[in-house]
Amino acid sequence: MSKRVVFLPSKHEFIKYLTRVIEPPSGAKVLDLGCGDGRVLEGFAKVYDDIKVYGVDINSELVGKARRNLSKYGVESRIKVKDMYEEALEKYDIVYAYLTKDSLSHLRSKIVKLLVSGGIFLAHDYPVPGLEPKKVHLVDFQGDKHYIFVYFDKNKVRSSLLKGLKI
Repeated sequence: MSKRVVFLPSKHEFIKYLTRVIEPPSGAKVLDLGCGDGRVLEGFAKVYDDIKVYGVDINSELVGKARRNLSKYGVESRIKVKDMYEEALEKYDIVYAYLTKDSLSHLRSKIVKLLVSGGIFLAHDYPVPGLEPKKVHLVDFQGDKHYIFVYFDKNKVRSSLLKGLKI
């Protein structure tokens, strides 16, 4: 049975903003869950040449496009065709997701493992049901409003990751 997935690409102006307010430390592993064409990872790769970017998406055509787009930059990258629900999040430092509430709900236990391991989870527009964000940041592009829900465990989060949060 094939899975139907909606591709909701992040807007370029939002990605530029995101890469200004989230500064991954050198060597950080940044994952985009449901990365689509890799535009968020490409945004980070353009700005930070000393991080590692990873993506997972179930759509092989979009993964191919993401790989081609990221090959232009000098960062270590790995984009996989994979069901995002099977990915272990705790091996990353920062995880970004532009997913539906239902998808985020199904990922909640994996997100908690990431937070307990000292990582940061960023949810675009939709909060993770059942988890309280540490920060909620409104981004308003002349009436086009978006939210960044920031999750971390204040007792476990790595200080190098917190230093890079400008929101």
